[in-house]
Parts: sequence; C-alpha cells; structure tokens
Amino acid sequence: MKKVFHLHAMNRLKMLALSLSLVFCVILITASSETALSSSRSTRSVHILYDSTTPAGLLANMNTMFTSSVQAFDNTFGLNFTVAGISQTSLLNGGSCPHSNINQPCVHSNFYCGSYCNGNHHKSDSRLLDRLPNNYPAHTLGVVGHYLCYQEGLHYQSGGMALGIYERNALITNEWPSPLNYLVQHELSHNLGAPDHGGLVDCVMRNGNPYVTSVWCPSCSLIIQRNI
Repeated sequence: MKKVFHLHAMNRLKMLALSLSLVFCVILITASSETALSSSRSTRSVHILYDSTTPAGLLANMNTMFTSSVQAFDNTFGLNFTVAGISQTSLLNGGSCPHSNINQPCVHSNFYCGSYCNGNHHKSDSRLLDRLPNNYPAHTLGVVGHYLCYQEGLHYQSGGMALGIYERNALITNEWPSPLNYLVQHELSHNLGAPDHGGLVDCVMRNGNPYVTSVWCPSCSLIIQRNI
C-alpha cells in the first residue's frame, strides 16, 4: 500500500508541476501581450509652413522646437507626431494688407486681413487658417512671426487657432506671451477634439494665465484618447 501511495504521490506531483508550468506560460503570454499593447504607438505626420516674418532664430530651430513640444503627446497618449516637411509659404505672409485704412477693425472673416493694434500689424487668425492646405490625414501647422487677431464683438490678440478632427489644420504665432510649446500643444489638441475651457484644474486647454504645458485634464484626455 505504501508503494502504491508513493506512485500516486509522484503522479500527483508531476501533474502539479505540469499545471504550474502551464499557468506560468499563460502568465508569460499575458504579460507579453500587455507589454506589446502598452508600448504600441500611433503616428501622425505634420507639415509645417511658415511665413516670411518668422524670426531666423525660430526658423533655424523649428524642427527642434516642434519635436520637443509634441513629446508630451507621446509621453501621455502614445501619440507620436513626426515632421513631414518644413517650407515657406506666401499664404501666411503678414507683410502685406489690402486695407489702406489702418483703423479697419479685425473682422472674423475670410475677406479681411486685420489691422494695426497698438502699433503692431495684426492678421485675422481665421482668414489665414482657412488659407492653409488641407493635408488630411496629415496635420498642417502654420507658423507666423507677426501678430494675429480675432474678433468676438471686440478685437482681441490671438495666439493661434485650429480646426477639428476632420480638418487637421492649426496656426500659431511667435508674437504671443506664452511659450511656443504651449501653443503647439494647445492647437494640436484642438485637432484631436479637445475644447477650450475654464476651471481650476491644470490643463493645456484651460483658458487664461497661467498657461499650463504637457498636462491634460481627465475630460480632455478622454477626448484625445478617443480621437487617436
């Protein structure tokens, strides 16, 4: 009886060892799958267009500026923006204006270019944004060295403007008090469906000072994740 018990015990030990091996293999496979999923990346290309007023220093470091700005999307959402090309265009040129009247208000329309405000030449952000080519599914980012403006009843200075998820165009200006990396992140977030909003929670999309970079609130994060 002892011998029989010993053989049964050995068989049970073998079966237990086999079961543990199978469990270990399942764990390894699951862990590998989760690792592959977590390290997966989405990639979008961006065409950068700039105008003749763009400062030489910014132009020389355009690729570096953009790459460092969009790193936060990769870190937060696994979304990698890559530069498809950088080229100059006259479509965004702030050096000419068809209005001879310098007091002409900035009208939120394609048909007006802007006005002089406090001695600085502004251009309507919506007008210039509409002039950018639609390279969907790629993004197009316009960069200007002159002031931008918009009008909602009153005339305001603008840091940039962007279209939504189906027309991935964005526009920013070097003439704005917040850092360029904030403007890049803010306008590209509009391309991903995130809206402007108020509140006290830190977010790239929050209106007003202080401007927050590389942080998205839970609501905007959820919207961006859905549109990647």
